Amino acid sequence: MIKWGKRNGKQRWKCNNCNSIQVRKRKDVSQRNIVSKFKNSILEFNSLNKSISDSKISRSTIDRVVSNIEVSDFAVRTYRSIPEGSIYICDATWISKRYCVLIVYDSILKYPIAWCYSMTECKDAWVRLFLKLPRPQAIVSDGQKGLKKASTEAFLIFKHQRCVIHVVRESKNRLNKNPQTEAAIELRKIVSDILSVKIRNDALIWKERFEDWNLKYKEVVCERKYDPETKRRPLVHGRLHSVRTLILNALPDLFEYVFNPLIPRTTNFVEGGINSELKELIRRHRGLKDKKKIMLVDEFLQRKKSKK
Repeated sequence: MIKWGKRNGKQRWKCNNCNSIQVRKRKDVSQRNIVSKFKNSILEFNSLNKSISDSKISRSTIDRVVSNIEVSDFAVRTYRSIPEGSIYICDATWISKRYCVLIVYDSILKYPIAWCYSMTECKDAWVRLFLKLPRPQAIVSDGQKGLKKASTEAFLIFKHQRCVIHVVRESKNRLNKNPQTEAAIELRKIVSDILSVKIRNDALIWKERFEDWNLKYKEVVCERKYDPETKRRPLVHGRLHSVRTLILNALPDLFEYVFNPLIPRTTNFVEGGINSELKELIRRHRGLKDKKKIMLVDEFLQRKKSKK
C-alpha cells in the first residue's frame, strides 16, 4: 500500500498488486473524534444540537458512541504530581438528584487537584478522597461536619480554617435583617465586623467583643419558657441561641488566616470559580443523564488545570 493523494481531507491508499484505491477507516479514531466533539460541545453554553450543527455527526451517533463508554462513578480523580504542604480548599456541589461532586482545590497551584463523586456528602466520601492526597499545610472549608472528621482521620494534625463568608451569611440569615431585641442588634453588628478582621490584633479585639456580649446576654439567650400544650420548655430566643452556638463552634477555626497569609479565609475560589460555572453548564445542558454529567464535570475540571 502506498499513499495516493487525498480526497475530502482523507488520505487515500493504492494497492500495488490490484491497483485498487481505497480510504482506510479506523473505528477507534472515529469514536475518539466523536467523544472529543461531545466533550467540546458540552463545555459550551450553547445547546448540544446547536454545537454539533456545523459537523457531519448526528445527535443519535453521538448518543450511541458515548453510551458505550465506561465511566467509573466513585473512582477518585487526582493528578500524579501533588506537592506536600499545600493548602486545600474543599467543597461539594450537587450535579444531579443522585450524585454530588467533592472537589479539592489547591490555593497555591490555583487549580483543582482531586475530585470524586458520592451519593451523599459524608465522612466516608471525604476520607476516600483525602487518602489519595499528601498531607496539607491547612484546609479551608464551609464547616461541614463530615469533612472535618474525615480530614482529622486522614491527616491527623493540621490547621483548619472555617470560611468566614459562610459564618457571616448564615448568622445574618438567622438574625433577620431588622432584629428587634437589643441582644440580637448587638450580635448582628459583631458578626458584620468579622470581615474587617485582617491582623492578629483585630482578631483578639473581635474575640473580646464577642466574649463580653456572651457574658452579658447569656441568661437571655438561654432563657426557656414552659409550654403547657407540648409540656416542654423550648428556647424563647431560638434563632439567637442558634447563632451563638454557630459562632462558638466556629471560633476555634475562624481566624487561622491571620497567622498565615497564605491561608485564604473563604472558599470563594471553589464556590465562585468552579461551582457557579459548573452549575450554569449543567443548567444549560439540562436533560443529560448522570453518566454524561459525570463526563461533563471531569472534562470541565481537567481543563481548569490546562488553563493555568
